[in-house]
Amino acid sequence: MGTEAQFRLHIGNFIFYSILGLFVLLIVLYVMVGLDDEEFIELLKIFTPIKAVYVTGLIKYVIANKKEIKIDRRRKQPSFSPLYRNVTKFMIYSHILSLFTVILGYALFNFVEWNVLKNLIIGIETFFGSYIGLLVTSLFPLSET
Repeated sequence: MGTEAQFRLHIGNFIFYSILGLFVLLIVLYVMVGLDDEEFIELLKIFTPIKAVYVTGLIKYVIANKKEIKIDRRRKQPSFSPLYRNVTKFMIYSHILSLFTVILGYALFNFVEWNVLKNLIIGIETFFGSYIGLLVTSLFPLSET
């Protein structure tokens, strides 16, 4: 099942690299003319402040816990409940997967109009944003010892 530290590391890496991947995807689609100037800038304006909040939470946690903690393998290490782990993974994975899907669908297949895409992205960010904000703050508290 893994310890709390292992789960934090897994989710932290996923959040960080998926946000980095999202911005790389936008740049690649822009360069490959899947997004025009206006669309690219508009998507950056939507994503940058929202994703900065998640990355800021991760970085604050990393700074507050910069010393390596030695784990005593003889003692049982705390772990999160299966429900917490599953809900966290489902919400974070679903959020990122839905963003990648609608962006790629628009850029490669033009499956919706531009205004519909913006509304879809804003809806996805609004729906998942508050829940993921709660999960990130509970998963990466600043009061770790």
